[in-house]
Amino acid sequence: MDNVIVKRCAPGDDEHREDLLNYITDDRAIAVGGNGVDYHDRENALAQMQTVTNYFDKSQYCPAVQVITTFDAKVKDPDTAINYTKKIVDQLPDEYQNVYCVHEKDRENNSFHAHIMINPVSAKDGKLFDTSKKHMDQICEQISQITGS
Repeated sequence: MDNVIVKRCAPGDDEHREDLLNYITDDRAIAVGGNGVDYHDRENALAQMQTVTNYFDKSQYCPAVQVITTFDAKVKDPDTAINYTKKIVDQLPDEYQNVYCVHEKDRENNSFHAHIMINPVSAKDGKLFDTSKKHMDQICEQISQITGS
């Protein structure tokens, strides 16, 4: 069974968004991608997310939502982990900018995990990403359907 963790940054903690983006795009990532931002350039991606946040005057809200999915032991190769991660990201609404990566764990079972960083401010209308338990349970169910766990 996959394990999914959802983390919300504290309001006003813009440094955390930058740190998270740096972590996701560092050399340990075996795959990096995203939507609505230049995920190949950390500074550009950060500026693009901040532009949306500032435009809709939402800087007082959570600067990032992180979804971490640890794939179960049946995912034994990077291509499967990357494919699952792309399918998970495809389930997110297009108007929310995101950056994702896949990491290989340094453990004996060689499992993989994905980090998905979401700008919680919609680039379309400024609406905040729904992080309620009900909505996040729906995302977890979608992940389960994608991975078969």
